[in-house]
Amino acid sequence: MTASTAPPNRTGSKPPSEINPSGLKRPSVPNSFGASPGNFIASWLEYAIDSCQRSVLFLELLRERGNEQAEITSRPMATVLRFDHEVIMSGRSLPRPINYYLSRIVPPPEMPTDQRKRPVVVVDPRAGQGPGVGGFKAQSEIGDALAAGHPVYFIGFGAKPEPGQQFLDIVEGQVKFFERVADLHPDGLRPFAIGNCQAGYQTLMAPSDAHRRANDFH
Repeated sequence: MTASTAPPNRTGSKPPSEINPSGLKRPSVPNSFGASPGNFIASWLEYAIDSCQRSVLFLELLRERGNEQAEITSRPMATVLRFDHEVIMSGRSLPRPINYYLSRIVPPPEMPTDQRKRPVVVVDPRAGQGPGVGGFKAQSEIGDALAAGHPVYFIGFGAKPEPGQQFLDIVEGQVKFFERVADLHPDGLRPFAIGNCQAGYQTLMAPSDAHRRANDFH
């Protein structure tokens, strides 16, 4: 009769017990309160300096952002449009004034414009103060159209709406802008419009409104 033996403990840990059934060694957690007083004070001093520096940088960022907001809203028709442009029609002159305007993009000398090509109208997306995808970068709808030699126009907006301004007023004003562009190119093709996001469905509503008014007129 042979006596049975327990399998060898391959993990090298102590045999399981009722207090620690798994037999695994629990990881030790460092105790900062057990550190020397010098190290403890140095760590908290480093943390306090870092916290103060980050707070100062955050407040400086808020100050700069506030100054930019105050500066841009102080100009009714402020824009961050990168390209040189000239306003050729203001929405404030319409029977129902709106805070939109029509600009002609002045092409750079290295990008001459062919007036026989179809004019391109880029509508500013309503995503805050200033143009969005349409005109903030050289590689955009405006930049690509200029590189292809098209006459380019831009419909932008101001920071504050006109008193009593409604969305349909903007749509009707956009129709007037398109008519103005068409008048500037009597021998060319009809304007090609580009609008992202809110400017997209606003642009889709413009021909619908023009068609409705034409039917009502006839």
